Amino acid sequence: MELLGIQGFERAPSGRASCFLCGGKIERASWRFDYRMKASSKLGDQRRIHVTCVSQLPVATRAADLRALRAFMEAPDVSDDQRALLEAASAELAGGGASASSSCA
Repeated sequence: MELLGIQGFERAPSGRASCFLCGGKIERASWRFDYRMKASSKLGDQRRIHVTCVSQLPVATRAADLRALRAFMEAPDVSDDQRALLEAASAELAGGGASASSSCA
């Protein structure tokens, strides 16, 4: 796995986290991505983002982010609903994000 960029895909356990891209709260039980800001293992270098904010991620990590999304989609335990969400995020990211200037929450 890459050291920077999207590192994880999970449901928000508490609803306390904020999206580092738009600043909005990530609601409890909604899907989110874990995004690594620096190549380190410090929790402080990891950020959470809304799935719908993926188009606003830095261009520098886009190729790695697309690889991560493909890996999540290919996981044997991913559901059809999760796969559809990941495919939509991949399309948004690959297309450069038509909504990159809009609010993502």
